[in-house]
Formats: sequence, C-alpha cells, structure tokens
Amino acid sequence: MKLLQVKVENFRGKRYDFVPKRLNLFFDKNGVGKTSLCDAIRYGLTGMMPQNKVKNAVVALTMENGIVVERATGQKGSVCKLNGKRVSKEALDKTVADIIGMPVASNDDILRNLKIASSAELLMALNSGDLLKALLQYIPEELDFETVVSYFPNLNDAIKKECSEVFPKMPETFGIEKLQEVYAHFFEKRKNLNASIREKESASRALRPTEPRRSLQEIETEMTELLVNEKSQEDAIKRQKEYMTAAAQRKKQDDAIRRLRMALEKEPEKPKEGMEAQLDHIRATAENERNEKSSQAATVQANIEFFQKTLSRLDDPVCVISKKLTCTTDKSGIRAEMEGLLQANEAQLKKLTAAISVAEKRIAHSIAARQANEEKRRQYEAYTRQKGELEIFEKNLVTVPEAPTQLINVNAIPARKQELAAEKRNAEDYAKKQKLLEEIKNDKAKSDLYTQILTALSDKGEVKSSIIKYYLQTFESTCNDRAKEIAPGYAFRFLPDDGVKIYVKTPKNANGYLIESLSRGEKIIATFVLADMINQLSGARIMFVDNIEALDDEWMPAFRDLVCSEAFLAGYDHVFVCGVNNSDVLSTFKGLEANYLAS
Repeated sequence: MKLLQVKVENFRGKRYDFVPKRLNLFFDKNGVGKTSLCDAIRYGLTGMMPQNKVKNAVVALTMENGIVVERATGQKGSVCKLNGKRVSKEALDKTVADIIGMPVASNDDILRNLKIASSAELLMALNSGDLLKALLQYIPEELDFETVVSYFPNLNDAIKKECSEVFPKMPETFGIEKLQEVYAHFFEKRKNLNASIREKESASRALRPTEPRRSLQEIETEMTELLVNEKSQEDAIKRQKEYMTAAAQRKKQDDAIRRLRMALEKEPEKPKEGMEAQLDHIRATAENERNEKSSQAATVQANIEFFQKTLSRLDDPVCVISKKLTCTTDKSGIRAEMEGLLQANEAQLKKLTAAISVAEKRIAHSIAARQANEEKRRQYEAYTRQKGELEIFEKNLVTVPEAPTQLINVNAIPARKQELAAEKRNAEDYAKKQKLLEEIKNDKAKSDLYTQILTALSDKGEVKSSIIKYYLQTFESTCNDRAKEIAPGYAFRFLPDDGVKIYVKTPKNANGYLIESLSRGEKIIATFVLADMINQLSGARIMFVDNIEALDDEWMPAFRDLVCSEAFLAGYDHVFVCGVNNSDVLSTFKGLEANYLAS
C-alpha cells in the first residue's frame, strides 16, 4: 500500500503536505502534531477517528495507482470522496481494501483488519476473544477432514460418517472458518430433529391403545371370514326380512279389522233426511215471533211508564205543562180513564211476555234437536266409513310367506363388524405408537450424536481448541523468530484462555508477564513485534511507532538499527517513527536514509 502523497488540512489545527518515503521520522517537542499526523493518515486510510474527535479536517491520500482517497470531517459527519467524487463510506472502504488486497473483516467494518494492523493502541485494546478472532482469519487453509476428526473426543464411526457428509473430501483442504459452517449445519439439523421429536412425542401421547390380544393379521382374517359369512346369509336374511315385514303388516291389518268389527257391532240410527231444514225453519219462525213480541212489549212498557208518571202528578195544583199556572179543573174523570188504560197495557205486557217465553223455548228446543240430529249423522257417517275400511282390509289382506325354520340375528354381524373395526383400530394405533416410540428413541440418539459433534466444534470445544492451540503455537513461533532478529531477549507465549492471552519474557523479566502489564519501554518493543507479525499477515505494509523516547539507552540504538535494516523495511511500504526530540533521540536517529518530517 504505497502512498504517493499525503495532504492533511486542519487536523487538530495541523497542516501537512508531503511525499512519504519508506522510512519517515518525525521528532519534535510535545504538542506539535506527531501523533496527529499518524492519526490523520490512519483516518484517511480507514476512517478511524481518534477518541478526541476532530472537526472540519480533510485528509487526502494519493495511492500508488493514482487513486485519491479523501475523507473530511464536518458538522454532519464524515464526507468520503474518491478521485474528487463523493461516494459512500462503504464504497470508499471497499476500494481501499481492494487496493491493499487484504481480507475483508466484516460487512459492518470492512477495514477493521487494517485498523488493527496500523494501530498499536487498537491492537492492545482488543480483548482476548477479539484478538483471537483477528488472528484466526490469517490461518492458512491447510486443514483437512482427517486432521479435524482426529481432534474429536470419543470419535466413533457414527460421528465420522456424519462429518464426512459435510466436510470437504480428502485430500481437499479448508480454513478454520469451515468449522463454524459445519457447526451451523449440525445446529440446524439438531433443531429440526428436536422439533420432529416433539411432534412425534405429541402424536404418541395422543394415541392411547391397549396392548392387542392378537395380531392385526388375525383380526383381518376374522373380518374376511365375517364378510364371507355375511355374503352366504344374504338370501336367508332377505327371506327373513320379507317374512318379518309381511308378518308385521298382516298383524297390523288384523288388529285394525278387529278394532273395526268391534266398532261396527251396533249400527247407529240413520238420521232423517231434511230434518235439519225443518228444525232451522222452526227456529227462524220462533226467532221472528220473539223479536216481534219483544218490540211490542217495549212499546207497551213505555206506555205503562208514561201512564204511571202522569197519574203520579195528576193531583198537583201546578200545570203539568207550564209548571207555573195553577189548575183547578176536576180531574177525576181523566184519572179513571188513565187508570183504565194503565191496567189494559199491563195486561197486554203480561201476554206479550208469556208469548216471548214460549218463542224462546221453541228456539232452544230446535237448537237441541238439531245438535242431536247432527250427532246422529256424525255417528252414522263414521259407521259407514269404518264399514268401508273394513271391506278394504278384508279384500286386501297381506299374504304372509312361510316362516323360516330358524331366525337369524341380523344385528349380530354388524355388531361384530363394529367390534372388529374397533379392535383393528386399536391394533393399528398400538403398532403406530410402537413405531413412533422407536423413531423417537432413534431420533434422540441421533440428536445426542449431533450434540456431541456440536460440543466438539463449539468455540470452547475440543476440535477448535486443539486447532487454535496448534496455530497459536505457529503465531508464537513466528513472533519469537522475529523477536530473535529485532528484540533479542524477548520471548512470546500465546495461551488459549477464553480467546488468547499473550505473555512476554524480557531481558529484565525472565518469568513472563501479560503484555499489557509490561513497563512502557518493554511494551513498545513487545507491541512492535506483535504489530509487525500482524502487519506481515495482513499485507497492510504500513506501521506507526510513537513515543520511542520511552526506550532506554540499550534498546533505542537496537530499534534504530532494526527500522533502518533492509530486512525489516522489505516488508513495508511506509514506516512512521515518532518521538520527542530530546538529545538521545536526535543523536540516535541522525543521518539516516529517511524522510525527516517537521511541524
């Protein structure tokens, strides 16, 4: 990843514009922008912003192929450009990754590997798990099926057979990421298998048969025999049904004839023809007479009331008509005449009342007589109808065929059919349940097998742990070989521990400490060796070393000799070394074939 030009505007207030060489040295007092330059170049390459964010800065890097990569910070976030044209961050990151030719870390952070390789600070900030992931992606694809299965604990033919169907065939090789693919494959298979087991267990619980007394074949044999027997009895059953039907019908006819004959034992009187009309005439005449007499009686009653009222006021001195004049006329003659008329009307009313009573009796008698005649007619008509029914029954008697010598129980075969059908269902359900239970047993065994495989292939399982342990030893050897060249007396140990933890021995510490627990100077050397290894693995070919003033008098010249050596520089396009410009630093690094930068 060779840079033809570096242009930085307003990065923490600093401005740079230079053509970088392979070795670039920047020594000055604190606060002039040494670290800012390193951060700016990293930002231009990866978009990684320092912790104390920078605003309104522009970094433009011209790559070896002439492509200009530009990133700018503004009020609304970063602006990315490619050859002066605005592009998305993802597009710019992808272009940088393609130019470098390093593996893409993830879709979320394409240039994470470059960030780690170019930043000792980020490298040392990784936890043990993330550090292991960063290292594992550089494992070469040299695993094969036999190697992987050899790490399985309690390996058997079943495990080997299952794995052989997923892993590439011998002698094809693959990388450690294949383990995760295979893990996901068996995880999905176990999930689906366990779901199938739950369904089968549910279906098994729904079946509640009892253990059959005989085999399904025996039940079906009896069912066949029953059908044959039913077929052979069809004619006899048909004749029996005809006999039973005819006998039932004849019995019904005989019962009806017997009932009708009992009803016809006494013939009722036949009603006289025209009697209803005569009675209706009598009734109508009587009703007319009653109505006429009633009208007359009402008139007579009114006369009586008038005469009684007149007689009661006849002796009053006041005129009956005017109510004012005093009458002195002799009224004895009129009284006698009025009393005679009153008596005559009372006698007439008595006769009329007697005549009305006689008419009402005649009406009642005619009504009763008509009802009696209607009852006679009803009885006679019923008699005539029943007599006709009897004649019809007697002329249409059902002929009953000869009774069978032995009656067949027609319900026996259908009942037995139902019993056998229930018995067959029970036997089938029992067989089905036994099959389900056997399948569940086998499926659980297969699920347990998948669990064994998953346990072995998990991040902390025997297979991945063994492979990781092997490759950590490879990384360890690589680091130690490099340390012999550039940091004699330093030795590294890579130990798997929920990821990877790195222990370092130094000339002043033979026991070995975690790399993050070393002194400042020791940590610079150890981190430099570790970053150098990751840089070589990733192909980043760029390194930033800051704060070298922390090196003691022994290690500073050794470090100078290392970064100036062609053996070291051959692995890099650019190395940036920064530090405070004290006398030790300036005297140690003067006169080198390098690009001396100044603020």
